Amino acid sequence: MYRPDQRRSCCPHYTIRLDSSQFKPSRDQRQTVNRFNKYVMGEAYMKEAARLYPKSRDQAKKRDNHFDLVERIHEAEEANLKNPPEAAHKLVVTLEHDDCTDEKFAVYQNYQAVVHKESPDEVTKSGFRRFLCDSPLRRETMVTSDGRKRRLGSYHQCYRLDGKLVAIGVLDLLPECVSSVYFLYHESIHQHAPGKLGALYEIALSIEEGYGWWYPGYYIHSCPKMWYKVDYSPQYVLDPVSLTWDPLDRTVLDLLDKKPYVSLSLEKEQASREIEQSSTSPGKNTKESDKAEDKGSDSAASEDEDDNNWLFATGMPGIPPISTVAGWDMDHIALKVSPRAPLYETSDLVSWDEQGIKEYPGMRAVITVSRRISHSSGQARHLQYRSQSLVYKLIHWVFACTVIIMASQINLFSPAELAYLHQSLSLHPPIRPDGRTPTQFRPLTAETGVLPGTNGSARVHFADGTEAIVGVKAEIEKTGGSEEQQDEDRTRSDWLELAVEIPGQRDDEASTIFLAEMLREALLADNEFAKKLRINRRFHWRLYLDVLLISPPLSYPLPLLSLTTHLALLATRLPRLKSEGDEDPMFDDDWEASTFLYPRDGADAAGSRPPITLLVVAIGDNTIFDPAKEELAVAETALAVSVAEVRRVATEGGMEVDKKSRELKLLSIRTIDPPSRLTPPGVPHTTNGTAQKGEAQTAEGVWKAPLGGTKFGVMDSIIQAVLEKGGVADEVLEGLEGVELT
Repeated sequence: MYRPDQRRSCCPHYTIRLDSSQFKPSRDQRQTVNRFNKYVMGEAYMKEAARLYPKSRDQAKKRDNHFDLVERIHEAEEANLKNPPEAAHKLVVTLEHDDCTDEKFAVYQNYQAVVHKESPDEVTKSGFRRFLCDSPLRRETMVTSDGRKRRLGSYHQCYRLDGKLVAIGVLDLLPECVSSVYFLYHESIHQHAPGKLGALYEIALSIEEGYGWWYPGYYIHSCPKMWYKVDYSPQYVLDPVSLTWDPLDRTVLDLLDKKPYVSLSLEKEQASREIEQSSTSPGKNTKESDKAEDKGSDSAASEDEDDNNWLFATGMPGIPPISTVAGWDMDHIALKVSPRAPLYETSDLVSWDEQGIKEYPGMRAVITVSRRISHSSGQARHLQYRSQSLVYKLIHWVFACTVIIMASQINLFSPAELAYLHQSLSLHPPIRPDGRTPTQFRPLTAETGVLPGTNGSARVHFADGTEAIVGVKAEIEKTGGSEEQQDEDRTRSDWLELAVEIPGQRDDEASTIFLAEMLREALLADNEFAKKLRINRRFHWRLYLDVLLISPPLSYPLPLLSLTTHLALLATRLPRLKSEGDEDPMFDDDWEASTFLYPRDGADAAGSRPPITLLVVAIGDNTIFDPAKEELAVAETALAVSVAEVRRVATEGGMEVDKKSRELKLLSIRTIDPPSRLTPPGVPHTTNGTAQKGEAQTAEGVWKAPLGGTKFGVMDSIIQAVLEKGGVADEVLEGLEGVELT
């Protein structure tokens, strides 16, 4: 859902609605219905039906003096005609689910080509489906207090003439209104004014089933194509400031002729101020008030339009003062951390009571904005139910701001406990705290296509409860410079932007930056990455990766973030390029025709895949993969090893054949120094003492971390274990291969 900011808009959108119970069709609208009914029934039918089924004098008088919209609009439908005789045409109007069918798409193709002058290449079935079908609104039936049933959800009102679908009204049926989303028709019925007929059918539906209000969509006064909406009366316009409804009469239209942004509540306030000031400063009030209004509009328009601006600081009309919002109960808003987690309340958040609603972008300030959005939706149904914008950012904020970080989750170990852990992990085979074998990776579930509005996204959930989500966005950017080497260097620094967010940590903390750089380093270590983003010599794709941990970090999160990023990149799709050479890029708007950044099959699948980074530790003589935090605490060596699968296309007899073997390429290695040995406060951390002597270090029952760097032999054995054919990296990649890409 979204709400427009009329003050900053070049062509302000105003929400209007019609009270169907008070609607009186104009003469032109009545004539349109009568002419169409006459066309459908035919003169021969009308004469014969009048002879066979004559009306009484009272019925004829009532029909001549009163136009009943509901009765007249359905008069020519096949179900309401008496037989014999046979009507000239067969009219059937049905309310159907908003499914995408070939029959509906054919009407859409014709309408877009004839009315909007779009070429056949610009009109796609997938675009039609995204635009007008498969709405997220849930269909259900409500029973009103008088026992009548009312349908809710998104529907298509389909008009068929002689068995052929000729028009479709896309409707959102809400508890108290019929919202007209779109109306399209075939050119063959253009002479019957289908737009007027569709509007009258929708108003009749509002009357018949008791919805009350008919919403014809936004009204833009500066757009002549929208002026027809004013022909249906009585209509009301939503005041953008007071959120009250005012009659859409000549007064409002005259004001809109003079200036684009109009609020009757502000007009009344200004008039009151002028009257008050005229008694004290006659002659000055008008100019000063006009100047103040212009200044306010200019300052509002010149404010930073960045999405990170706090809503209450933007001057957007209709937003209540912060003093009013401060009185709302925001301590008991339910929060869902993850699909498997219980419900929490906002008051459970760490530091919730320490933050004020004005401390943006703090959690309380962000949730205040979210609360305001939902509060407004209850007052004004003009919010667009079909909007797909801001969904990712909303999810991003909700997860980032609602994860509960509890001190009880941070387990601290005494030196004796560390000694026990080290001893049990040094056995052959080692005894791991969770019972896994040394090379066993944590079980996980994964899915892709979880974030709308992105080019690719993925979610990975480990069995221990840790979970991450990654979204990928691609934007076209002009390439500067001309030398190939400069372009490649620029790719490494500019063509990829990667950010990691962890609950309870700021994005400028060292650990967060370190994780982001390790993921980035592994990705850019692939020399083929630049080729995948290059469009031509003048343009390239710029990728934005948002990596979000949506659960408290129960262990070192690097493997989880890496696998989620791997899947998100595999699921990333880019629009198919239609242009050629170095000309400005043009793309196919059919999402079904888009191509994967990393194709899975065919000749294009050759080359390296997105990297994965595995965390491996050495404890005693054992090499242990995917360590838990307890194991990392007693690790003698900890390495983050990044590898990528390389696919090669084999040929036999001049034909390409699949090559089943998986070849791994080593991309980067990082040593991981645990920031803490997880010892409680008060236990001296003597292992870092520079004056420490080896002979004085041994103490029974106490384990201390060894001094010195990573031995080359240990590093070599870890690398060999990672690259081993059929080893852990192979198993992980094979498991990820089974995830469906959507």
